[in-house]
Amino acid sequence: LPSYTVNPQNGFLYVAYQSSAFRPDQLQQIGLVTSRDGGQTWSKGVQVNRTPAYALNPQAFGPFVAVTKNGRVGIPYFDFRNDDHADPTQTKMDAWLA
Repeated sequence: LPSYTVNPQNGFLYVAYQSSAFRPDQLQQIGLVTSRDGGQTWSKGVQVNRTPAYALNPQAFGPFVAVTKNGRVGIPYFDFRNDDHADPTQTKMDAWLA
């Protein structure tokens, strides 16, 4: 599910989302698009997660976009970069902030 917010300083709109468009193997990553004109036009999607491409399980998921009162944008998300597949009944997951 995408996450939406508005910057209270300038009215810019932000949407964070999961997408398979950023990797040739189509594993999920975190993208962000912005609008500076009230949603009439949108930027091209950019990948915001920094999950290492060489990780055993380089998927990222669960974005949530937020803006502070002073206009700083943050996107918390999760990934499996530290999952070593050692125990198939447990998956190691980490939380990050972009």
